[in-house]
Amino acid sequence: MSIKHSFVSAKSDGSDTALLRPSDWNDSHDDTTSVLYYDAVGDGITDDTAAFQAAIDAVGVAFVPAGTYYLATPVELKASGDGLRGEGRELSKLKCATGGIKVSASQASAIENCLIEGLYIYPSVTATAGHSNNMAYADYTAIDITGLKFCTIRDIYTYRWQTHLNLGHSTYQTYKNTIINFQAWLGSTGIYIGGTASPTHDGANANAFIACNVMAQQIGIRIAGGYNLFCGTRIESPLQTSGYPLTSTGVQFDSGLYAIGNSFVGTYMELTGTGNSGIVLNDTGTTGYLTPNSFYGGNFVANSTSVACVPDSGLESSAFGFTLNAPGLRTRNYYTDSVGAGTVAFSRYYDDVGGTYVQTYDGSSATLIAQETMAATAPSTGTWVRGARVWNTSASASGYVGWVCASAGSPGIWKGFGAIAS
Repeated sequence: MSIKHSFVSAKSDGSDTALLRPSDWNDSHDDTTSVLYYDAVGDGITDDTAAFQAAIDAVGVAFVPAGTYYLATPVELKASGDGLRGEGRELSKLKCATGGIKVSASQASAIENCLIEGLYIYPSVTATAGHSNNMAYADYTAIDITGLKFCTIRDIYTYRWQTHLNLGHSTYQTYKNTIINFQAWLGSTGIYIGGTASPTHDGANANAFIACNVMAQQIGIRIAGGYNLFCGTRIESPLQTSGYPLTSTGVQFDSGLYAIGNSFVGTYMELTGTGNSGIVLNDTGTTGYLTPNSFYGGNFVANSTSVACVPDSGLESSAFGFTLNAPGLRTRNYYTDSVGAGTVAFSRYYDDVGGTYVQTYDGSSATLIAQETMAATAPSTGTWVRGARVWNTSASASGYVGWVCASAGSPGIWKGFGAIAS
């Protein structure tokens, strides 16, 4: 008789051992069998891979009591309803040699409704040094759910992995999964959302990410799939102390695939180092799309030498529709306005050092076509295009609302506009 998804109270060897239940045991555990009943030890030394796999194969969602479990190889999700449920990421720890949890390659795209919850997943191997940004991490993936559908990942903390969470690639769709309170600390890529060049589907799509936090990654979130939603995402690079690296790129959209229709709501991005990029449109010019990806609300913080949003190589046609609406936008932030397919895309540059400064470029030729800023007087330095505007921050009676550049130059010829009555 199959015992999958049923409650058992004996160990796998048939001995009559009472079920060890956590103190907060409740009815929600009735369909879950502890890995301890399949001879897991949880001492951080003994290889518990076989016990974990046996528990999953037997009951679907296996319960992982508090402890540190060594896994020599990743455990596999082989059927719908499989998974692991821990007591919390501070209690249930997976110490993994070659990765943590993955979908069985033979079953990818055929599995759904899996659960991964309440775990801390970190590498047992010595972190490989010498990566970009002087990062040290294990060259494996913590969680690979390629091909999964309707899966829930909740309350997970991962540390020092090449890729912390992988969703999809060019062969399988990975869609309608929900990821809640996922935290990735230090590595190459925090979250990778795969895509495909195939016209039959758009890779990893329609996944929801809620209250996720990625820190100290070479790329925080890399997107090549479509229609994914991020709510309350935090992407940050800590101060470079105690050898911790800095995030290089916050969010990267890859063209040549289908990075389309992704939305970020309430994003907080803090880049404290030099040479970082908050948002990158990685437009290689190959066939693909980058439209329309959007950021609504949130706060982007960077220092005076960080770039918060830069197209990879100018603005090509595939960048149409990329929008950004982020109150609190700070320091050298670039974005492209949505102006409609077949028309010119624009790039705007904001810098709050000494006031808000906006430059608008022709997206096809990268030619500067407009400038706008705020100051108490007309410019006496700098190079300005005809039509550039400076809004008067000290406007008063009989003065002007601002100044406009009537003739391009350095600084050009400036005339007041908007006479204010006395």
